[in-house]
Amino acid sequence: MSRMRSLLQEFFKKGDMLLLGLCLAASAFGLVLIYSATRWDNDNRSFIVQCVAIAIGVAAYFILTFVDIELVTEKGWKWMLLFNAVLMLSLLTPYGVGKETTGNNSWLALPFLPFNIQPSEVAKIFFVLVMAWQCSRLQERGISRPYAVMELAGHTLLMCGLIAGVSGDFGSALVYLFLFVIIAWSAGVGKRWFFLGILLAGALF
Repeated sequence: MSRMRSLLQEFFKKGDMLLLGLCLAASAFGLVLIYSATRWDNDNRSFIVQCVAIAIGVAAYFILTFVDIELVTEKGWKWMLLFNAVLMLSLLTPYGVGKETTGNNSWLALPFLPFNIQPSEVAKIFFVLVMAWQCSRLQERGISRPYAVMELAGHTLLMCGLIAGVSGDFGSALVYLFLFVIIAWSAGVGKRWFFLGILLAGALF
């Protein structure tokens, strides 16, 4: 009991409670929307699945609070990147399925699991970890240098290309692009690069 109390005290000391609270508030809002959209047909499956996902997320946050993420990422970023690529390419196997309403082949229906997995959501975790590690490393040598920006943008474009090309889910690809903008902006990438990116996107589309 004392060990658990000690762990909880360390968790509240190390963990970002404001961030956790904001995430839980946003998740609660999402649960309300899901419940209101599905209660008419007495199907609570989606609501229950989301509740379980939130519980798993909180448990993962608790565990990761005690892990040196920077050390893990520094030594394992190549494996994380490879895992993300393999995970997305797995949608090309017979286990990759989609929804008739969207046409996106963005889910994995594995026979030994009672639920489907969306690889782009799982890969998002490792994408953010590797991107944060990249920013931390590049800040020491100047994160606004052309090489540094190309490295960050290259990682993002690789994931966006895999998601859009393999699953056809351009919405998820845009989420990755949005995450890149937030992380790069927070890390101090020069505003000129964002302006150049907007001009390039406008010229291409």
